[in-house]
Amino acid sequence: RQTISLPDGSTVELAGASALSIDFTGKARRLVLHAGEAFFDVAPDPDRPFVVEAADGSVRTPGAAFDIKFAGDTVTTAVVRGAVEVALTGLAPTNVGEGQQVRYGERQIGPVREADLAQVQAWRQDRLVFQDTSLGDAIADLERYRGGHIVMTDSSLRALPVTATFDARQADAALDTIAQTLPIRVRRLTDFLVVLSPRA
Repeated sequence: RQTISLPDGSTVELAGASALSIDFTGKARRLVLHAGEAFFDVAPDPDRPFVVEAADGSVRTPGAAFDIKFAGDTVTTAVVRGAVEVALTGLAPTNVGEGQQVRYGERQIGPVREADLAQVQAWRQDRLVFQDTSLGDAIADLERYRGGHIVMTDSSLRALPVTATFDARQADAALDTIAQTLPIRVRRLTDFLVVLSPRA
């Protein structure tokens, strides 16, 4: 993880395997989350909106604290403090308030839902919390903290549900635990390539 201090007094905390670019001008505070996850604690400035672009959408606020997770083709925004406006190209913006989250992707914005803020922010304390999360999404998170690639030989494995809390610094131990509780087999071909297959 890495914490970045911005020129306006805002801070950004980047999760593992995440990428961000910053473009601040006199009239706007613009950032692009290219991959991964980040937590933004935005210093209020009503005259200069703070805008984070991710995929085909954007999150805009004059000042708030929020998390953005960019996984696959889906972007999830959860608001910890204040409020944000989530917009997708060609669609009306959606307001998301404190304690709420929304997901967008595939040219649509989903419904605004209540967010589990403890789960959303767990990665900031090196914890990964999964609650009925698909194995595909859980593996995508673990892969970001482990490095290398984790490959599934059978697409049906992706839908298996995972409910667990793992130490993000011990991704290999998490894989072993998953293998013990789900019908999968873990093979480590190299330090950078792990293959998951159905257990025979």
